[in-house]
Amino acid sequence: MISFLIIIGVAATAATAHILLKIGMNEVGEINTESIKTPGKLIGQLVTTPAILAAIPVYAISNIGWLIVLSRLNLSVAYPFLASLYIFLPILSMLFLSESLSAQHWVGIVVIGIGVGIVLSAGLA
Repeated sequence: MISFLIIIGVAATAATAHILLKIGMNEVGEINTESIKTPGKLIGQLVTTPAILAAIPVYAISNIGWLIVLSRLNLSVAYPFLASLYIFLPILSMLFLSESLSAQHWVGIVVIGIGVGIVLSAGLA
C-alpha cells in the first residue's frame, strides 16, 4: 500500500513540475531560431524565471520518490504507472493553465486510468 501512495506522489510531483515548467515557458515565450541565436540571453531568461526555478526542486523530489519506488516494485509494474501523468497533466492543465479538454481527452483519461489500474492491481497483489 505504501508503494502505491509513493508512486502516486511521484506522478503528482512530476505533473506539478511540468505545469510549473509550462507556466515558466509561457513567461519566457516561444523558443525559435531567433532566440537560439542569442543563447546567453535565452539561458539567462530560463534561469531567472521563478516558475522554472520552482519546478527544479519539485522535479528532484519526484525523482527521489521514483528511486524509492524502483527499490520496492518491479519496473514492469512501476513504469506503466507513469502513464498516470496522462491523467494528472490534462486535469492540472485545465485547472492552472485554462486549457480546455475535449470529450476525446476525457475518454482517453478514463481508458488510461483503467489500464493503469489493471497493471497496478496485478503488480501490487
